[in-house]
Amino acid sequence: MTDPVSIATSDWRAQLCKPASGSASFHVSGVAQLPTPGHEARLVKAAPQGFNPRELILELQVTPRPGVWPQAITAASLCYDEREAGVEYTGVLVRKPDGEAVHFAVDVVR
Repeated sequence: MTDPVSIATSDWRAQLCKPASGSASFHVSGVAQLPTPGHEARLVKAAPQGFNPRELILELQVTPRPGVWPQAITAASLCYDEREAGVEYTGVLVRKPDGEAVHFAVDVVR
């Protein structure tokens, strides 16, 4: 078994969009520095979630694609969306493959 890949991330942002009428939506975005262009990254809602329902926990999943790829750090945009947010999140925790985690607050947009 190989060690988990260490992935640098940056530019994290979470927004809860609450329009005057209609459903709220929730968006998370960030950037991951992948070890090669032959890797794919995505954010997935963790199961189970933690004890605080207002803190969203996401897993950063990084998967190598088959083939031979140049060893070049490659930036990948990440996003997670809930079109009809049923929870007014106040914070997001992103768990990275190496066990590290990033926590950031949610901005409310009206």
